[in-house]
Amino acid sequence: MKCQSVLLTGIFYASCGMSEIVEAVMAGNDISARCGVLFAAAAGWRESDRDIRSRSHAYLITVASIVSGFEAHALSTAVDRGERLPPDEMTRAMLVSIAVNIDLLKESMARLFVHSLQHLLLYPGFEMLVLEIAEAATELTYTSRERTVGGMYDGEFIELVIALQRSSIGIKTRAMTIYERLLDAEVYGAEDAAAFAFRR
Repeated sequence: MKCQSVLLTGIFYASCGMSEIVEAVMAGNDISARCGVLFAAAAGWRESDRDIRSRSHAYLITVASIVSGFEAHALSTAVDRGERLPPDEMTRAMLVSIAVNIDLLKESMARLFVHSLQHLLLYPGFEMLVLEIAEAATELTYTSRERTVGGMYDGEFIELVIALQRSSIGIKTRAMTIYERLLDAEVYGAEDAAAFAFRR
């Protein structure tokens, strides 16, 4: 898998023949090959080179709203490998897809992704998207046997919800509702994490 991902990353960086190869792999039934394509595209999406990132984004955004299982995990590596996401239109479009794809949301909800969402609150136009992801993640807690999802476990998610409560009145009200639902669902660590965050 590692060698395959390296090879496919090279394909994504190339300027010709990429789409035909990717389409052939994704049309097949080899789940490892399909995930390899997604891992490679996700790696390209994280690149600072805008051309590479743009070409990777053009592919990923076409499947982000429908991937599931191992493929959702592979695609999630585009957003959960660092504490910063670029505050641009590609990030905005990816977050929209994550908010509506429960499988992708569940795979993305790691600590670093939650940190990235907090960082995006510093930029205009991202608050509502971050709120929608927080609301969708909260709904996941009701189907989680452990009453937790990813970054919620260590309080990172609670801190994000509290940060949203410092926004405009409409977002603040919805963020307060999220927190109340987390308490009602007895999400692991929610009360302690909130107490800690308010003391900071």
